[in-house]
Amino acid sequence: MSSCLRDSALALHIYLSIIICGLYGIAESDSKIMTNGIKRIFLGWDNHVLDAVAGHLYKQYQKENLDLERKLLIVPTSNAILKLKEFLAVKSAEKDKAVMGARVVTPSFLFIPRNPQRPLADETTILATWLNVLKKCKTDVLRPVFPYGLKSDKTESLLKFTEIISKVRADLSDNLMSITDVLANHSDSLSELERWQAMAALEKLYLQEMKERGLCDPIQAKMDEARNPSITGDF
Repeated sequence: MSSCLRDSALALHIYLSIIICGLYGIAESDSKIMTNGIKRIFLGWDNHVLDAVAGHLYKQYQKENLDLERKLLIVPTSNAILKLKEFLAVKSAEKDKAVMGARVVTPSFLFIPRNPQRPLADETTILATWLNVLKKCKTDVLRPVFPYGLKSDKTESLLKFTEIISKVRADLSDNLMSITDVLANHSDSLSELERWQAMAALEKLYLQEMKERGLCDPIQAKMDEARNPSITGDF
């Protein structure tokens, strides 16, 4: 097995070994109760990961059929969703059984804003808000991010910067950080400190304008949900 495939299999095994919503009942010696009430279950290394997971599911939830109607399975990737569903279907067919209500998702499911305080802004509104913020800023505020000045087509330059800062915010949000958080916690190690300071100031202005518009920034909403995830549905 190549190192890439081996690492992928290990990652899949780890994720599928943590069955999040109600998959309990394995021997206490092989499991650990986590502080938030979730039980972590180690499925062993003897079988292929899909065999191990399917075997555990059948052991816990097989009645007439494999009843997963009120269970939520979380796996690392979309491809893992397809593989697990396919494997369960094949195994069920071999046993002449049916799989009922299996819901398999990736971790991003936990970050979907479910009860934002304000309506989420769409992409067009996000773009318009950034442009409005940038156009209202004084030259000295923008100088660190446009050290060579703006091109003759000012709107084009601002649009390109909007794409850049939006991507920076999206990438940082994967680690539950904003530009402001980076500046507050890592200013001693940042290169181009003035640029980070300018971007943090712009981020604050952008979020304030969103609030004044009665809207919620999707990236901020995602981070809020990730810090306090809530799972809706009858799981």
